[in-house]
Amino acid sequence: MNQMTFTATMTLRDHIEQRHTFFRNVGHPNLLDAFLTRNAALQRGEPLPKGVKRMQMKQCFANAAQLSLERDWFYVEGYAASAQLGIPLHHAWNVTPDGKLVDVTWRFPETAQYFGVPFNTEDLSRWLLKQKYYGLLDSGKGLSVELMLSMDPQLVEVVPQLKGWKL
Repeated sequence: MNQMTFTATMTLRDHIEQRHTFFRNVGHPNLLDAFLTRNAALQRGEPLPKGVKRMQMKQCFANAAQLSLERDWFYVEGYAASAQLGIPLHHAWNVTPDGKLVDVTWRFPETAQYFGVPFNTEDLSRWLLKQKYYGLLDSGKGLSVELMLSMDPQLVEVVPQLKGWKL
């Protein structure tokens, strides 16, 4: 397999697993893809529920964190994609206690797939205070190796570059 594409007929999970396998096979495993492949769940998007207002575009991490803390919903971070976009994007959204996906950032969440790891409000608060930025898994300045290894210590077996990493 020498090409990585995301199509409407494959799931986002399939795409991330394909990408993870590709980079692992060429000797450059991707930590975020490895972590998500091992720990994330796939969900289909849903229309925004009544009574929930859309929030600022391009502020998904802050939007989802705020909604999580205000409503005691799960904060979920990972990738989201739609056939219109064609590529997975690092993204954050919420899941209600009864399992309903809520994305207040994207305009048409019902057309997307979501693949992410949930954080309860206690863990979200702890990591936000520790890291001092929105976006728990990747701030845009680097991956949160400490967070991912604390949740999945066996990642050192999947990503050899992590051997010897101390928490």
